[in-house]
Amino acid sequence: MGTFNALKKIFILAGIFFLAGASNPPSEDMSSDNIPNYRQIFGDDYDKAISFCRLHPEISLFFMDNGISPDFAWAIVFPELIRYGSVQDKLEMAALYTLYVNFGEPYANFSVGHFQMKPSFARQLETDYIRYKNLLPTISDYSFDTTDTRQARTMRIYRLENLKWQAKYLTLFIHLLQLKHPKYSSFGAAGKLVFFATAYNAGYGLTESQLNALCQKKFFHTSLLNNSVENKFNYAGIALSYFENCSN
Repeated sequence: MGTFNALKKIFILAGIFFLAGASNPPSEDMSSDNIPNYRQIFGDDYDKAISFCRLHPEISLFFMDNGISPDFAWAIVFPELIRYGSVQDKLEMAALYTLYVNFGEPYANFSVGHFQMKPSFARQLETDYIRYKNLLPTISDYSFDTTDTRQARTMRIYRLENLKWQAKYLTLFIHLLQLKHPKYSSFGAAGKLVFFATAYNAGYGLTESQLNALCQKKFFHTSLLNNSVENKFNYAGIALSYFENCSN
């Protein structure tokens, strides 16, 4: 039992270091006249992310069937596709899965799959879907168990490991955020994307003013341990760069 507790502490600390970067964004702003060459910066991981989008036309079709531009949806998660190629460690993930299923979010609330979705994020989407279902556009009828039980957590991890289900969660996120902030429906695609991408990365539950304050901050990174103020980038900037390139 002592060995198990020691291992659990190690895994918890690993999770804290892994997630720490998202809570302390630096204050510097992205310069609009000096946009980085993200393809050059991220190299093979950037190219792999582009290939991944192109290799999954069924996901693009799913977005279209749910009234969402595939380019817009892919752009929101594109930085996460880059990160997935950089830090994915199946052995580490398996250990974190076990911690989450058995002990819940306080012990392991980590990013899962190509879209790097956290269990807490998925659970919030499930809860809001149940609450606002009648106000959402016509989409598939989902059945979610949002109780904090081992069975519910197991099913959530099962869904998050499945790419089609991650696309379903992303679709719910876009529709729910649009319901929460309807004025962005009238914005141009670029302006809307910056807001939606920031919300996806910084926090779905943040207020509009909080999200707008973060839109140009640089706190996205691909390293496992985020303990440096250097090599951080603007998440929405990466998303927008991909969107503008794939739309041309």
